Amino acid sequence: MPDGEFPISGEPLRRWLRTDFAATLSSGISGKKILEELRGQGVRIRTSDLYAIRRQVLEERNLEQIFREHIEEYDPNGLIPAAWHSTEHGLNLRTEYLYRVRVTGYDMKTGAWVERISSLSSNEQLSVSQIKDEVTSNLTLGIDTDPMYIDNMEMQSALARPGT
Repeated sequence: MPDGEFPISGEPLRRWLRTDFAATLSSGISGKKILEELRGQGVRIRTSDLYAIRRQVLEERNLEQIFREHIEEYDPNGLIPAAWHSTEHGLNLRTEYLYRVRVTGYDMKTGAWVERISSLSSNEQLSVSQIKDEVTSNLTLGIDTDPMYIDNMEMQSALARPGT
């Protein structure tokens, strides 16, 4: 949490709570305790707003967990189901969809073992195999990063622009 007088309010505060503070909101600490801690730091937020944000964060974390648990069992050539695309993420997406993949392997320049989160933006809904093929191509060719030899790839999340 930021030190001293709380520097943000309104929508920037809500965005901070949904993103940087999300781990605390989903940590098992009671909403009442979180509210007391925030107010002790000078945060001014309505109780109902904090609980709505906390509920959104918990639902988002649950959707991401369901996604990671079931995506590898899903038909790799089928489009990722719309219900598995999160629209409550607080991000301003420039495309209709954003897919995140955790990749492990060796950096081709240094030989070091690396783990990266690779994101793939698209205006079309994609299948797991399309996402993995594109990420593999980008990483082995070194597009936007040093090239790497991929050992393992796991789908992490599928985001959609609200209203998609």
